[in-house]
Amino acid sequence: MLPKIDTPIFDIELPISKKVIKVKPFTVKEEKLLLFAQQSNSDKSIIESVMQVCNNCLVEDIDVRKLASFELEYLFIKLRAVSINNIIKLNILDEKNSTEDTPVYIQTDLNLDDAEIKVNSEKEIADRIKLDDTYSIKLRYPAYSQLDAIDMKPNEDKAAGDIAVSLISSVIESVYNQDGSEVYVLDDYNQEEKDEFLSSLTSKNFAQIQEFLSLAPVLYSKIKYENEEGDKFERELRGLADFFMLA
Repeated sequence: MLPKIDTPIFDIELPISKKVIKVKPFTVKEEKLLLFAQQSNSDKSIIESVMQVCNNCLVEDIDVRKLASFELEYLFIKLRAVSINNIIKLNILDEKNSTEDTPVYIQTDLNLDDAEIKVNSEKEIADRIKLDDTYSIKLRYPAYSQLDAIDMKPNEDKAAGDIAVSLISSVIESVYNQDGSEVYVLDDYNQEEKDEFLSSLTSKNFAQIQEFLSLAPVLYSKIKYENEEGDKFERELRGLADFFMLA
């Protein structure tokens, strides 16, 4: 019988929720999952693979599908750093020297230890909004599982306004009265009941929720690089797609 390799355990603290998650490094099996997803060039495939890899590497019982999207991205990036290497090679299109037929790429290093969750506003964004003298709502940052359930492409049957309402619905966690004796968790209700409640919100309420959503924290890093002529560039990476698709 072949020997069993001891697997180290690492703690990763999520920067916004402050949850500490115990993980083990991923293996060749998970690397193959990620490679296939990267080659597919599909955002959906990438996210599904990232969730699967994170789930496979958890030491404790946590549903990664319920993590806020940016914290799942952060968890994956830090997991990748402890599993393989904290340095990844990025290939960035050299727009100055590339042509339509012959793209030229600049290779540069990204240190994953520099990746952080960046808050998009200097002011504190309230996660609770007062609707009237009786009720308020508690907001949450949506998880990928919720965003994945929303068809983001307008079509004949689904207008852009409908998509916005679905996004707003995913952000509201609960409705409660001022003394907390009544709490209504939105996930406990069907879509028709949610739509009826959302239609009762004022334009001001919608604007407040949209601000909360638009200013959500984001996985972030900044890289500096130069081309063969010595021209210097700087680029911000925002969100998992930038980290993943340039590798």
